Amino acid sequence: MRSLARTSPELVRTIAIALVAFAIFSLTQPDFLRVNNVYTIMQGMVFLGLGALAFGLTIIAGEMDLAVPSTATVAGIVTIQVSGSGLFVSIVVGLLVGLAIGIVQGLLVWQVRLHSVVITIGTSTALLGLALILSDTSTVVTPDLNLSSQIQQQWFIFSPGSLLAIFFFVLVGVTLKVTTWGVEVRAFGGGRAEAIASGVPAWRPLLIVFAASGLLSGLLGALASLSVGSADASSFSNLLLSAVAAALIGGVALSGGRGSALGIAIGVLTLRFVNSGLSLAGSPFYVINMAIGLLLLGVVALELLSHRGIGLRTILPRSSTVDEPAPMPTGRT
Repeated sequence: MRSLARTSPELVRTIAIALVAFAIFSLTQPDFLRVNNVYTIMQGMVFLGLGALAFGLTIIAGEMDLAVPSTATVAGIVTIQVSGSGLFVSIVVGLLVGLAIGIVQGLLVWQVRLHSVVITIGTSTALLGLALILSDTSTVVTPDLNLSSQIQQQWFIFSPGSLLAIFFFVLVGVTLKVTTWGVEVRAFGGGRAEAIASGVPAWRPLLIVFAASGLLSGLLGALASLSVGSADASSFSNLLLSAVAAALIGGVALSGGRGSALGIAIGVLTLRFVNSGLSLAGSPFYVINMAIGLLLLGVVALELLSHRGIGLRTILPRSSTVDEPAPMPTGRT
C-alpha cells in the first residue's frame, strides 16, 4: 500500500473515497448489499462506465471528447434500426458506427490543430442533427423486444452488458499500461512537445484515443439502447456531466498524462454507491445531484491542494496546437 501511495496517490485517494461511500451506505441502508441492488449498481458500468471511460481516455491524452453522448446517440439509433438482424450484428454495427465517428474526429483534431473542445462541440452538434434525421425526430423501437431481456439477463450481480463493459475496461487498462500505444498516449498527454521531440508522431496518439473513445461510445449506445429496446435523439442528453464527474473522481488529471481505467471504474462505482445509497434513503433526485456535485468539488479541491506548489497551470488542459502536423506515413513506422 505504501508503494502504491508513492507511485499513484490519486488512485489511493480514489479507492479511499469509494470505500468510505461503500461503508457509509452499507451500514445505514439494509438493502444496499442485497443482490438485486448490487446488480443495479453494476449496470451502471454500461451507461455511466463506458461514457466515463471514453471521456477519460481523451483527457489522459490531453484532449476532451465532448461528443461522447452524441456519438452514443447516433450509434444507438442505428443499432436499433438494424436490431432485427440479431444481437451480435446489432452490437457490431454500433461499434463500427462509433469507431468511424471517432476516427473522423481524430483526423479533424490532428489536421485542424484546434483544441478538441472546439472540434467536438461542432461534431456533437452535427451528430445530434444526424440523430434527428436518422430517427425522423421520433423514438425508434426495436422489432425484437427479446434483445432487451438478453442484454439485461441477471447472472448474480452481473449481466451480459455489464460483463462486456468490464471486459473493455480491462482491455483499455492493459493497453494503457503495457503497450507502446498506451505509453505514447500517456506521454503525449503529459508533455506534448517533449513526446513529439522524442519521435512520437502527433497523429498517432490523437487517432488512437479518439478512435477508442468513439468505439466505446458506440458500444455504450448499442448496449444502452438495446437494454431499453428503443432510442431517440435525447437518449444520452444527461450523460456528459456524470461521465466527467466519474473520470475526475477516478483520478484522471485535467492536465493530461495521468489516469487509469481502474481509477475510472472506481470513480464510476463511487457515483453509483452515492446514487444508490441516497435513493434507498428516499432522497429526491436534486439532493442526489447536489451530493455528487459536492463530492466532485471536494475531489477538485484536493487536486488543487496537491498541486499548490506547482501552480494551476499544471492541472488545466493543454492546447493541442503543435508546430506542424506530422505527415501520416503510408508505410510501416
